Amino acid sequence: MEIPSGILNEETHRGHVDIGASRLSPPVDRGGMRIQQRLREHIVAAIALDDPLSLHETLRIELLAGRQMVMSSAGSASELNVQVQRLFERQRMKLKPGPAAPQLASMMTLVSAGLGVALLPASAAVPLRPGVRYMPVSGDEAYIDAFVVRRQERLPPAQAMLLRFCCSQVFPGDPVAGRDVAPTERQHSSSTCCDQQ
Repeated sequence: MEIPSGILNEETHRGHVDIGASRLSPPVDRGGMRIQQRLREHIVAAIALDDPLSLHETLRIELLAGRQMVMSSAGSASELNVQVQRLFERQRMKLKPGPAAPQLASMMTLVSAGLGVALLPASAAVPLRPGVRYMPVSGDEAYIDAFVVRRQERLPPAQAMLLRFCCSQVFPGDPVAGRDVAPTERQHSSSTCCDQQ
């Protein structure tokens, strides 16, 4: 299910969600959940096939200056929007927001219609969409952070197996395994991605 990262973190904290991939680091002043793994994903640009930029092999962020950007309709509640804004700021460029949509699939519909370009994490560039080309964005700053989060309590066996699979196969990022989100600073545990303690 696709929901804004802030809501996902809150629902995980409350115990309503067992495992999630959040674009927003949970606040360190709350317990009840853990960051299982931190990921740093490369950014891809979703561009309409008839856009001249789609002829490039890779895309430099500077080429998007003045282009309308398709964004999430969640506004600042969407950590993807926030991270795209930060990317533009790091490049000293002004973001030009274009049309917005509530989910990635509907954002790609806007892109395929030629209404703007969308920046998204590489993992979101599937399935392929007719009329859209996903292009890698070059540069040291072309990344988006994500966090595999889980509720604090011991997970049921099926969810624990899913978490082990995701940490070893789906999200092979930089682990911060076993770090609790606690009122004090994040405490490192000797547990691994597979641990349920």
